[in-house]
Amino acid sequence: MSNGNTTDLGIFSELLGEMHTHVFAVKSSEFAPITLPLLWREYLAFALAIYYQCEICEEYHTKAIKRLLEKAAKAGEEAGQWDWETVIVKTVTFTRLKGADISPREWGEWVESWTRFENFHETRSDFPLRYIAFVVALARADEKLLTHEWYEFINKEGGKDGFAGAVRDIVKVMAYMKAATAINRVRPILKKLFVMNGTTFNL
Repeated sequence: MSNGNTTDLGIFSELLGEMHTHVFAVKSSEFAPITLPLLWREYLAFALAIYYQCEICEEYHTKAIKRLLEKAAKAGEEAGQWDWETVIVKTVTFTRLKGADISPREWGEWVESWTRFENFHETRSDFPLRYIAFVVALARADEKLLTHEWYEFINKEGGKDGFAGAVRDIVKVMAYMKAATAINRVRPILKKLFVMNGTTFNL
């Protein structure tokens, strides 16, 4: 929208706000069912912030996680008793490899190394690292990694009622983070262009 020399693209922020309310809702509802805890969804968002190299997103979701952990601590709950930042960054780094770009033998070695890494850290954390591998695979439409992690889901959670719900929540976080990182990247570019044009920029 434009008014004189003022350009208002606040619809971007409005859209993100609506998506955020839906994806990171605290309580489940009939129209927005939730399976994964809010803390887990924030872990996934932080992982994608690292994957997309979005500093604004990383800062926002780091603060959100710390707030949730502080709240849990005050309530006497055991959460976040692991080096979540370091482990999540390492997990994202581990899963950056695209299976389609390497040989079957290399892929087999990768799977073996990844499984050891995952099993080691999952015994020390309160969060399944396969969820990060799954959301990273979704983010880049990596069929090979996605298929591998899908069967991991089946093997470890196939008999649970929340399996489909967990996948739904992960997809929702991925969709939100794709939009958020894209908007955060184009904001400064659009602002610079509008300023050059002598137009006030509101986003």
